[in-house]
Amino acid sequence: MKKIITIVLLATSFIACNKEGCTDPTATNYNADATTDDGTCTIEGCTDPNAVNYNSYANVSTDCIYDQVGSWTTTKQDYEISTLAIYLGDTILDTNYTEVTPSDSLDPIGLDFKADGMVIEYYMDGEIDSTSLTWTMSNNSINIIENDSGSSDTTTLNIESVTSDFMRLTANESEVDNSDPDYFFSFTSNIIWEFSRN
Repeated sequence: MKKIITIVLLATSFIACNKEGCTDPTATNYNADATTDDGTCTIEGCTDPNAVNYNSYANVSTDCIYDQVGSWTTTKQDYEISTLAIYLGDTILDTNYTEVTPSDSLDPIGLDFKADGMVIEYYMDGEIDSTSLTWTMSNNSINIIENDSGSSDTTTLNIESVTSDFMRLTANESEVDNSDPDYFFSFTSNIIWEFSRN
């Protein structure tokens, strides 16, 4: 009988000491009293590997933050053009139009924004340009710098939207010339460039 009581007491103390729960101190439901992990730990964080704040340990997704780094396929290139020319008070040109590039004519067909600041362009004819473009960030804009034979040209693209699988870039350019009292000229272009993430 004494032996049975000893076994029951040992089993009871073993069961009492073996408390199940979440044993990961980074989890939101961490149980400091648990001695055995029961697999119920809740670790919050971004679970999308395309995001800059991706957390490979997270099992409950929270807000994800995205940027342009990655490989993108061009899905849209639209150009909105507005031109006005007046000579001696008479309008000689007043035009507004939108040029929508057909999907089979999008060029470049893709871009890779590398984390090291390089840009790789992929063209329809199979050409790949991986040497002449770099990029930098300025607020919510991407500055694409083209280096060609010792000179450089910068194009600024505004990031309108970037998600796990979509990016929209826009660029605006305008020019006004009223230096001649007999002549007035204005030109405005808006570029809309959309991509899907590869």
